Amino acid sequence: MFTCPACRITLDRTKTEQGLIWTCTRCGGHAATVTILRKNVHGPFINGLWEQLLEGKWLRPRPDRPCPSCAKSMSEITKETITGPVQIDVCRPCQFFWFDLGEASQLPALPPDAPEPELHP
Repeated sequence: MFTCPACRITLDRTKTEQGLIWTCTRCGGHAATVTILRKNVHGPFINGLWEQLLEGKWLRPRPDRPCPSCAKSMSEITKETITGPVQIDVCRPCQFFWFDLGEASQLPALPPDAPEPELHP
């Protein structure tokens, strides 16, 4: 059972095409693992985010934001996007990311698959 770091209520398990996320019915935030992010977010962006996290760059402790999984304090990481900076709460040991409402939509999506070429006889 996972708990919302903002509202402290139980998160709902939500199936998506790319895997499971955990959603808060009160604040609209959601939690996802790095594995799920890799299936949804442009590779260079998520790789840069993870490298930044591993190096401890630009992390700000968030004692007011417990990890939905382990309940230890998360850290906030700031990453520049095309629409401006986004602050994401993250628990490195659990590899959990917390997105307040609207934050995930600021991340660059995976590029669409190239269409299959038409074969002509």
